[in-house]
Amino acid sequence: MVQIDGNLDEALNMFAKQLKGYDMSDADRLDVAMEGAQVFEDKLREETKSKHYSTHHDETYGHAADHVGMVKDREAGAGDLKIGAFIVGWDNPYHGINMLRVNDGWSQYTGDHFIDNLRHSSAIRKQILLTEKAKFDSILKNKGDEK
Repeated sequence: MVQIDGNLDEALNMFAKQLKGYDMSDADRLDVAMEGAQVFEDKLREETKSKHYSTHHDETYGHAADHVGMVKDREAGAGDLKIGAFIVGWDNPYHGINMLRVNDGWSQYTGDHFIDNLRHSSAIRKQILLTEKAKFDSILKNKGDEK
C-alpha cells in the first residue's frame, strides 16, 4: 500500500514501481476501466430517472433514462482515447441532444447541470475508484495464483 505523505508525484512513482512486477494486459486494463464505467453508467441512469423521467410515452425513442449505455473507445472510433477508456452516455443522438439541453440549458430553459454535477461528484469518483481497485486487486490476485 502506498502512503501519501504530501507529495503526489512521489506517491505515484512509488505506486508505479510496485506495479512493474505485474504484467497487465490491455484486456485486463479494459476490464478495470469497464468496472468503473459501469458504476458511472448506473449512477447516470439513476440520476436521469430520478430527475428527468417524464410521463411522455414516445414509442420511437422511449425514455432517456432507459437508454443510458457505454461504448468502448475502439467501438466509438475516438482516436484520442487510450485503450481502456469508455464513453458513457445515451445510445442515440436524440436522447443525447435532449439531455445536453437539459443539462446545459438554452434560451428558454435553465439547465440543471445534473450530468456535470454527477461527473464532478467526489462521492461518485470515490465509488468508481474503489470499484476499479477491487477489480484491479482481483486481477493481480488471479495472476499471482497462476505463477
